[in-house]
Amino acid sequence: SAMRSITREGMDEALKEVIGAGVPVLGICLGLQISLDHSEEDDQDTLGLLPGCVRRFSFDRPELKIPHMGWNSIYWEDDLGDDLMKGIEKGDQFYFVHSYHVCEVESDLTTLSCSYGYEFISGIRFGNSIATQFHPEFQSRPSTPHPLFHSFFQAANSQEKCYDLSVDNAEATQDNVVSTGFIP
Repeated sequence: SAMRSITREGMDEALKEVIGAGVPVLGICLGLQISLDHSEEDDQDTLGLLPGCVRRFSFDRPELKIPHMGWNSIYWEDDLGDDLMKGIEKGDQFYFVHSYHVCEVESDLTTLSCSYGYEFISGIRFGNSIATQFHPEFQSRPSTPHPLFHSFFQAANSQEKCYDLSVDNAEATQDNVVSTGFIP
């Protein structure tokens, strides 16, 4: 599983250190799922950065296929009030491909939602970071990045220190700062 690979490479502790230091991190798809406490997928404990769990979709309607694949709208109730979501509007369409979804998070977290059979959490904004179930890269081109990427990189570049979290540098610390907080 992805979590076992992250742990084996030492990325779990590096991610916790970086996020704890306030470096902006963008998690996409599994990046959202592994940020919580536990996943039903392989009955695996995850990073535990946020309280919550990940469950497999379960439907009584045969027309709803698993995995959830395709374009769907995202929504949120509260004013997100930050620059990371600049250029993204309620109802904007994003591409999803997943069989598991986030559930049971603390109500004080800023969340994005989507509906597929029932409403589920499609993103969480926490600290200087954001994690999404959807794939904004499907709407990006080299010369025109999606607004989420543009805003994220602006936030990351405004930090005094950033970390290199590539697999080749799983032992990132504040003393060997070289790159951004983006997790590919």
